[in-house]
Amino acid sequence: GVMVHVGGKLMEWMPWGRTKIRWEVDGWGHWRIRAVSERFEVEVEARTRDQKDLGTIVYGPTEDGMRPIVRDSSRGVLRLRVWDLIGGPRQTPEELVDAYSQRAAIEVGGEPGRWEATVVGYEERIRSVIDAFRR
Repeated sequence: GVMVHVGGKLMEWMPWGRTKIRWEVDGWGHWRIRAVSERFEVEVEARTRDQKDLGTIVYGPTEDGMRPIVRDSSRGVLRLRVWDLIGGPRQTPEELVDAYSQRAAIEVGGEPGRWEATVVGYEERIRSVIDAFRR
């Protein structure tokens, strides 16, 4: 899910109810998540600052102990946008937030060979993981 503070109010888009979530993660270099609830929409997009930024390999936890399975950088570029789908004039979406940072922390994890693959998912995939933990 996605959670954002806007004007002192916590807004959340979680993978249950009527919220629709779509995420896309390139192996390394580009991340995007878009979520839509009945009233609000959010998009978070991040990328590496340049193609030469390969990040730093760091250790992450595995069943066999700590292993170098995470690629990470604190030199990411991030854009956050939030819209009120009902509140705009003439019933058009009103943009509430359009924020940008050149100091975003970005990361991928898992086996290094998987970093080159692009993964696209929807809330159904997230729900199946949540359901597995509830069992």
